[in-house]
Formats: sequence, C-alpha cells, structure tokens
Amino acid sequence: MKYYLLVLTTFFYSCGSSAVIKKSLENELQYQLKEADSAKLIFEVKNLPKRVIAFFKQEYIVLADTGKYYNATDLRFDYTTPNARIVFGGSVSKDFGFALYESQGITTQSHLLIFKFQEAKEIYVERKIINCRPVDFLSLKNCLR
Repeated sequence: MKYYLLVLTTFFYSCGSSAVIKKSLENELQYQLKEADSAKLIFEVKNLPKRVIAFFKQEYIVLADTGKYYNATDLRFDYTTPNARIVFGGSVSKDFGFALYESQGITTQSHLLIFKFQEAKEIYVERKIINCRPVDFLSLKNCLR
C-alpha cells in the first residue's frame, strides 16, 4: 500500500523510454482552462485514455464511475474493488486532459490528475490534492485560480 504525504507529486510514466518534465502541467492546465469555454467531459472510467487507465493501475488505484460504489476506507483487502471514484475528467485538447477523482479515509480528498501525451508510449502525469470539491467544469476552473 502506498501513502502520499506530499501535496503535489509529479510522475513520469513511460513504456520503455525516459524524458525530463519541462514545466508544471498545472500551470498549463490553468492556461488551457482559462482559454476553453468547455471541455469534453468524461464520467465513466472506460472513456479515459488507455494510457491514463494504465497509469492508475500502476499506482494501485482502481476507479469507480461517477456515483458508483467504491471502498471508502484506508484499508484494502481486495485490489479489484475500486478504492476511488471519478468525479469527472476532460479533454482540453487531443493530447492534454485531466481526471478529477475522490478517495476517502478519515476524510474525503479530491485529487486532480493532469496528463499530457508526448509520443505514442509516453505520458506525463502530475497529481495534486485540491482543497475544494468541484462538481462541474466551471467550478474546477474557479478552484484552480
């Protein structure tokens, strides 16, 4: 079981190659959200890009769809039962997007996963615990200001 003590954690996930993260994806997401009136929203895990789903599996995170049951405790005995639930995700462009999901333990936490595809097998990922609980695209934009 992994515990994340940092508020902001940056990851690079790759299928066989390596690279350096050049700038904060959160800053890029703030800029892209400011410019966008809307995003293609995602409410089901199966609609997330396959490389993002693979990243969640690598981190032992099993997501449930919006409004569905998930194991809302710190304890996990079955790694096939969802331990987090997607609130919504979105594509801002063809290679850039986000997934907002929640997990519980002592308290409910909202996590923002920002992803950017570089090449066919590479994905840059930045994850942040946010202090608000956005319920739609507009409230997410306001939360990240």
